[in-house]
This record gives sequence, structure tokens and C-alpha cells, in this order.
Amino acid sequence: MKLYHLQHIVPFIAHSIIPLLLIAFLWRNPKLSIKSWLFKVSFTVLYLLDLHISGFLLVYALGYLGSYFILILLILSIPGSFVLLMKHRKKLTPQACSKTKIIRGKIVSFLLIITALFLSWEVLTAISASRIPTNLFQLKFPLEKGAYLVLQGGGSILINHHYPVRAQRFALDIVKLNKWGLRSKKIFPSELSDYNIYGEEVFAPVTGKVIKLVQNCPDRNFNATSSFGPAGNHVFLQTNDHAIVFAHLQKGSIQVKEGESVHEGQLIGKVGNSGNSTEPHLHIHSIALNDDGEYLYEAEGIPMLFDQTYLVKNKIYLAN
Repeated sequence: MKLYHLQHIVPFIAHSIIPLLLIAFLWRNPKLSIKSWLFKVSFTVLYLLDLHISGFLLVYALGYLGSYFILILLILSIPGSFVLLMKHRKKLTPQACSKTKIIRGKIVSFLLIITALFLSWEVLTAISASRIPTNLFQLKFPLEKGAYLVLQGGGSILINHHYPVRAQRFALDIVKLNKWGLRSKKIFPSELSDYNIYGEEVFAPVTGKVIKLVQNCPDRNFNATSSFGPAGNHVFLQTNDHAIVFAHLQKGSIQVKEGESVHEGQLIGKVGNSGNSTEPHLHIHSIALNDDGEYLYEAEGIPMLFDQTYLVKNKIYLAN
């Protein structure tokens, strides 16, 4: 199976099949104690909460309608399964269990408790990493007209895989959602143009000067490797003591020149899939220019505020 298919199948399983199985798990074997039922509910809610905060939103795999469907099922299942539990408890008679069954039950319970503790840690860490930092660089959102989902972003590697890189500590990876909440036109996209964000125009979020750009990298196909550097086609825009990097732009789309002064709202280029990119998206990060570090890796990363909104993983931004 091709890698780019796995990139869609795995989230589909994690965001749809497993939640549905957990909801079905609430209805299974109602002849349990209230304590066991509460654990089932808590585990299911924890899993969905973890997906929402530190994983991908359910819209990543199913779209808005699919995510609402699962959440409605969960809401209905909690009181419904409790009523079923209480109904069966009235008819319940004590039954002896074999030693093997008791040991197996304890092992399963132990594994579920460990998993629940891990999910709790992820949720709490992600919430902490989503808090708004200080010294924000205020910008205008660089994309227009649509709903945009942040795939990576925030103050922890748990919700932002750029975080260990100093310059990209507050970097964002952004994709576009269609009216169903999906980021591509097909369930299993096979062309770059299947992604909603591919070819979207990128505009300068602030007035500044272009001090570096690369524009000859081809857009990367799903099964190809890049030998043109991790950022691919990118523009480095300086403004006062800060700078912004726009990466993975489409080949031939960059509309500015090195040394050119640009104004806020001016067209920079189009979203592509050049460089080290697994799918079309806009990568953007900001750095402090009073730092001598290399702008992609070693400079000091600065958090960004777009139109008074601090963006982190799974945040949806609605652009006019």
C-alpha cells in the first residue's frame, strides 16, 4: 500500500473506527458495576478529548458531519447505556468466575488504566502548550476566503513537531477545509490538486522587505524525495526586528523579488508542496532578527498572533 494512502487510512481508523468501537463498548455487557461503567465512559471521553486537543480533529478524517455524528452518538450513549446498566443490575445474580478469567480481567484493567493515564497526560500537556505566550508578533492572516485548519502549532512537541527546532518553535502548518470539513476533494487523494489548499494565494501579513527567496524547487510528488532543501520554495520577509518565513510554495508562483519592499496584503506566491512536505500546506514561522542564528534552524523563534487570534494545533481559522 502506498505511503500517502496510509497517511489517510491511519487517521480514518483513529478518528472514526476506534471512537465508534469505544461507543459500542459502552453498550457491551451491561451486567457490570457502576464503577466499571464510569471507567468505560471516562476512557471513551478521554480518547475523544485527546483526539480533539493533541491529535487531529475528527474533521481531519470524517469532515464536520462525521465528527458531529460521532459526538452525538457519544452524548446519546452515556445516558442510554446507563439506563441499560441499571435495568440489568436489577436482574443480576452473583456468578463465580474462574481464576483464569479473573487474571485476564485484571491484566486488561491494568492496561486500560495505563492507557487512560497516558491519555490524561497528553490532554493536560496539550492544554498547557496551547496557552497564549508573551511577546507575540502581530500579523494579518496570510490566506483569504475559507476555513483553515492548523495541523501543527503550539508550545510543545506533542502538538507541534517543529518545536524542538529553535527557529521553528512556534511554526504553523496550515491546510484548507472544504464545506464538509475535509482537507482534500477525495478520501484518498492521488494528485496535489486534490488538496484544497494547493494553489491558494499567499499574501504578505505585514509590510516588509524580501531579504531571501528560493523559487526553483519542483513540487514534490507523494512518492518522491526532495533534494532541494527542507523549505523548498520559500520567501524570507524582514520587518523591523522580526522576520517571517513562508515555505513549501509552488514552483513559479513567487511574485516578489529579493530586495523588494512589499506592503501588507501584497501577493507573495501560492501554496505548493516543494521541499520536505508530505502534502500541500503553508508552513510559516517568525524569528527575531537580533539573533545571529540561521533563520531555518538556530534563530530565536517568535510566537505569532493573527488578527488577534493565537493559533495552535486543531484551531480552525475562518478567513474572509
